[in-house]
Amino acid sequence: MGLIASREVELIVRAVGKCYLSCPHCNWNEEIREAYLRESSLELLLDILIGEGYKPEVYFSCPDPLLHPSLSSLISAPIERGLKSTVLVPARTRSDRKAWESLLNASRIFIFSSSIRDLRGSKEFLKFLISNGSDLKLMFLRGSKDDLNQILEFARDMGLELWVAPPLFRIPKVEGLDENLELGKQVAKFMGIYDVRIAFKGDFPFKIIEGPRCEIGCKLLYLDPEGRLGRCPFNAMDQLNSPPLEAIRILDESCERGEGRKFELVPSIKLITGNGEEIYERDLELLSLIEELGSLSQAARTIGATPSSIFKRIRRMEGVLGLRLITSSRGGYLRGGVRLTPECEGLVRRYRELKVSIINRYRLSLMEKLDG
Repeated sequence: MGLIASREVELIVRAVGKCYLSCPHCNWNEEIREAYLRESSLELLLDILIGEGYKPEVYFSCPDPLLHPSLSSLISAPIERGLKSTVLVPARTRSDRKAWESLLNASRIFIFSSSIRDLRGSKEFLKFLISNGSDLKLMFLRGSKDDLNQILEFARDMGLELWVAPPLFRIPKVEGLDENLELGKQVAKFMGIYDVRIAFKGDFPFKIIEGPRCEIGCKLLYLDPEGRLGRCPFNAMDQLNSPPLEAIRILDESCERGEGRKFELVPSIKLITGNGEEIYERDLELLSLIEELGSLSQAARTIGATPSSIFKRIRRMEGVLGLRLITSSRGGYLRGGVRLTPECEGLVRRYRELKVSIINRYRLSLMEKLDG
């Protein structure tokens, strides 16, 4: 088995042109004629990226994707290629139950709004998705801290995970959530451009999206309803004039928004066994975190998970690798301390060394370009 750096890219797809909802938090200000993305445009782009060794994660964004008559086929295009499809749907959607069914194959669904009233009004929609086993999450686009307690109560009552975010696809003035929250360290990224942190309001955990943050070396693409391709939704719309065939050229070019900004390189690494099974960086980071904290329960709290789910992830990795990764030092795995086995310590050490090596090589290459 060996550790290699993976080539990942985030693809934001705007499948529908004109929207009729007139949401107060809408990010799309430009006029665009009614248009619907063709399935062939998305399939071509995915095949090009996969052929070049990229593994795109696809996000279907607002305007309301449920207005697209063939949304089910669009969602299935990444799924059939072993990729993930995430769909963001406004709580004010005017779609009916028949349209809701097109979401059932999605990897993940976010129902979002800046209004607690709209979220409460979407209960039947939420119940439909929950009853059909969808991976469903609520997203509150924050504009005021006054609604936070109501949003948290609503999420708790529905039994759903809550993400609190700034309005997506624009750079707003983000006010602090002055709610005496307990904030964890950065644990993830969303769409490759937003930092995600765990927060606690009392004993209730939720996620806060911070950003957007542009980085040098960003691997983000945006496909609009006309089938035109661009770097990302933050760039001017008149830059969206490239066909899917230009995807690799766009990824290789620099981005004006990212240039000259502070950036943090976070290489993506995965472990591949001799028979082709894969363990991704989030699990390698989990092992590193467990080594640092010496406790499954503390590691679980840090990343907003349950100790039992952490234990299951470790058992899955042990099954893939065919070796033990942790041992209990006192009180049992889920109650007391744990430590990594010598084999696992060696794996984590190799992972850290590779990550540092990639960062150093990238920085050296960047400095050479700047000096030239």
